[in-house]
Amino acid sequence: MKTIRIGVLVNELIVPAWIARSLELILAEQGLEIALVVRNAGSRRGSGGGRQLRRTYAPLAYRLWKKLDSQLFKNQRDAFRPVDMTAPLDGIPVHQVATHRHGKFDEFSEEDIRHITEYRLDVMIQFGFGTLRGDILHAASCGVWACQYARQGEADEAVAGAWEVLTGKPTTRSELTVLAAKESDTLVLQRSWSATDSISAARTAGVVYWKTASFVPRKLCELRDEGLDAFIARHAQMEHDNTDHHDDVTDFDNKAVLTRLVALFGQKLHEKLVDKLYWKQWILLYHFGDENAFPVRAREFKQLLPPEDRFWADPFVYEHQGRHAIFIEELEYADNIGYLSVINFNDQHEPVLPPVPILKKPYHLSYPHVFEDRGNLYMVPETSQNGTIELYRAQHFPDKWEFVINLMTDVRAVDTTIWHHDGKYWMFTNISQTPGASTCDELFLFYSEDLLSDSWHPHPANPIVSDVRNARQAGRVFQVGEHWYRPSQDCSGAYGKAIQIHRIDLINEMYYRETPVSRLDPDWDEDIVCTHTLTHMSGLSCIDAMKVRKRPRQLFNNAVRCLPAWLAGRRESAEPALLSQSSQSRARVGGRLG
Repeated sequence: MKTIRIGVLVNELIVPAWIARSLELILAEQGLEIALVVRNAGSRRGSGGGRQLRRTYAPLAYRLWKKLDSQLFKNQRDAFRPVDMTAPLDGIPVHQVATHRHGKFDEFSEEDIRHITEYRLDVMIQFGFGTLRGDILHAASCGVWACQYARQGEADEAVAGAWEVLTGKPTTRSELTVLAAKESDTLVLQRSWSATDSISAARTAGVVYWKTASFVPRKLCELRDEGLDAFIARHAQMEHDNTDHHDDVTDFDNKAVLTRLVALFGQKLHEKLVDKLYWKQWILLYHFGDENAFPVRAREFKQLLPPEDRFWADPFVYEHQGRHAIFIEELEYADNIGYLSVINFNDQHEPVLPPVPILKKPYHLSYPHVFEDRGNLYMVPETSQNGTIELYRAQHFPDKWEFVINLMTDVRAVDTTIWHHDGKYWMFTNISQTPGASTCDELFLFYSEDLLSDSWHPHPANPIVSDVRNARQAGRVFQVGEHWYRPSQDCSGAYGKAIQIHRIDLINEMYYRETPVSRLDPDWDEDIVCTHTLTHMSGLSCIDAMKVRKRPRQLFNNAVRCLPAWLAGRRESAEPALLSQSSQSRARVGGRLG
């Protein structure tokens, strides 16, 4: 399709920031044309009666909680900040519609539908109005597309993720669908899961809506590039996970909200008290075993504990000329910027400590993915803070590396993994397409005939995974027997909560399919609460894990002394230096890992 003609359904021209972002992406894309804006002028009950704007209210307890929540957890990238789109949409025809209200549905008059069809629209995007039914669903050749959420509710004050926070659900679902008269006939174009914040609906909604902002322009570009028949055929045969699709129906009343708020804040108070006694640190665990046995049982691993002023994470095992090494991210809490180090092993398979720093930059480095290609050793570290995907080559293994090329620029990509298979280089990388969205939610795939290229072809199924439970990479692609496997992180509930293993069933320039086959939960040791990277080579296996460690006695005594003031909300501004320094370090680490 050469040009996609688009109609936009909005309540008014001042829209939430996430909708403004979506419209801006559409306007900036060649081959996409917003040909008509349909503006909501209100609704009428039945065929007569005075015009009135439809508005339903959430319970008072919910509205007070939401207001307090938005004040406590303000975000500079507020997804609901009002943005005036009058200037960007200037020159585009605007048609005002007063819908007819029948039950819980909004219907357009025959005259309004006739006027809209005169614009020969390919797609209508619903960013306003209520639940649509009737002939308006067929006014565009490709239907009406709408973003929907697991339990947003009918109330204007309700937002995606609020009920999930109150009920402790680890994920919040969002999707882009082609609307139909019957729910069973709805075509899902994009379905995604985000991590639910443990306490804040505002923070949860921000991540969900900013990610949703890219759904519509992404799918419009696919429609433009593939054509209608191929686009519909590909999405009709996609396998969609329906887990948690139908939520339990629970009364959204004051009693339900208050009950859940009491339980929620009681849980958070308990966590705060526990935090005074314990702290968490990323450590390494390794094991030498059978060269072909992968992975090994985690209980057999030996722990490598870093000093208390830093953590070690993102291990990548590599064996070269009989020498084993583990490449890691090392971060000192005082500096709060990661750099890359290597741990060598001696002939007795014992680690040589401390690690040797091998690469430092003014920006954060992590995930040192090391691999071999055509006799050369390469490394792709995470450099998202620099907006790049960088490739390095080994000058001397394992401690000297030289920069080769930026594989991509102007991209917020993390945990990039290169895999050479069937004559092509496949790049798995997690990308946040919209500022404010999470890098843990969506996995993108690119391919190239040449490794040393800065022009990688995006896979037409991108993102190939849109689920916080298994999108983010957890190490290199590996082979066992005849099959290849992709390790991923489960970041629902907590960053790096567990590791999932997926068998790659199909990969080519058109399709990608994988099947989950195994999972590594941090349940082998009561002091281990997270694990998020797994790697193996030539008999050496390594994972990282977050270990809960007791605080030194002096910190404990200081914490107990400060506890009454903290509970009363009057924390002293001049705390003991040791406690203050530790708290600041944990805050920095929590921001990095969260």
